[in-house]
Amino acid sequence: MTLLRFDIHIFYKVMALFWTLAEGLIFVYLRWGFLSLKGEKRGQRVVVPVFVAAFLLLTVLIFAWKSLLGPFLHLDEGIHLTIYRKAVWSFFCTIWIVLEGMIMVYVLRLYRLVNQSLKKKDKNAPGSFSPGREFAYGIPAVLLALFGLFLFYEYLILRLEDTVGLTAEHVRHLSLFYVRICGLFWIAFEWIVAFIGVKTYLVLKRTGRSVP
Repeated sequence: MTLLRFDIHIFYKVMALFWTLAEGLIFVYLRWGFLSLKGEKRGQRVVVPVFVAAFLLLTVLIFAWKSLLGPFLHLDEGIHLTIYRKAVWSFFCTIWIVLEGMIMVYVLRLYRLVNQSLKKKDKNAPGSFSPGREFAYGIPAVLLALFGLFLFYEYLILRLEDTVGLTAEHVRHLSLFYVRICGLFWIAFEWIVAFIGVKTYLVLKRTGRSVP
């Protein structure tokens, strides 16, 4: 029974990393496509190494957290161990919605770029347009808002533990509520990506041509 539980926990961790990798690759390829259409291929030289380094750090965090951080954060047992374990999973949920939010931003940028490029090709409303500039603050806004939400929520949990005291069951319920909040963001971002993706497809289908 203990071996089964151990294997299940390892499976959960591997799936969390796999989902992070899948979302990250989608983001990298979307960004690559956007920059290629704009003729700015150098932009990927920074993102890819940063993404690889961040993924390796997450792998260490989820598999070796106890041996690396346990002595400094007193994670041997008790409520602090429960809080940390739940915080790690909440952090991964935050990463997933951050990646989905950045994917949403680049899907919006791609749609605007494709739409405007085709309009210019047809010589309709050829005025000045900069897709990147319209959503220039999209990525910083996603990062600050969602990671800020995570930090604020974890601060509240620690504050409650210091002031009124929390049981492991309380921490589990609070963490589950945060996961549900992340789920709402996930659904919203997914619907926006799906809607804009369909619009992009319809624009390309209507013209029957590729973007130069």
